[in-house]
Amino acid sequence: MSAKLEESQQQVLELSAFEEDRVQELHKLSQDRDRAWESELKAVQKQHAMDVAALASTMNDNELRYCRESVENLKLKPSTLHGKAKINSKQPKQLGKSFNQMESKLLKSTTLLLEFEQSKDQNSWRDNFDFHGRKGRG
Repeated sequence: MSAKLEESQQQVLELSAFEEDRVQELHKLSQDRDRAWESELKAVQKQHAMDVAALASTMNDNELRYCRESVENLKLKPSTLHGKAKINSKQPKQLGKSFNQMESKLLKSTTLLLEFEQSKDQNSWRDNFDFHGRKGRG
């Protein structure tokens, strides 16, 4: 009877050690995934910042061009102004398209950030559990 008890205790210890190793492996995989998410998020944020800068530059260039054209238009005859207005009517469409693209990229960035934050929140229980059944890692 004593031999069976010792054998059972040994099996429990082996299973416990195996489970502890598995938990540690899963924890490491989770941390690796979190780092990958953070890296991807930083890349998206960097791209977003570059896109915003490009949009601002384009808007400034277009505003400057518009001002120059306005000054030139004031110097032109009324009949010439009518023809010039047709050409400039394409400009808002181009700006609208650029704005929609930037808005889409911003939405993707925001969605990715929210997913990352939710993922961090869902995995935060690991930070407060020591895998031995006791709360708090201290």
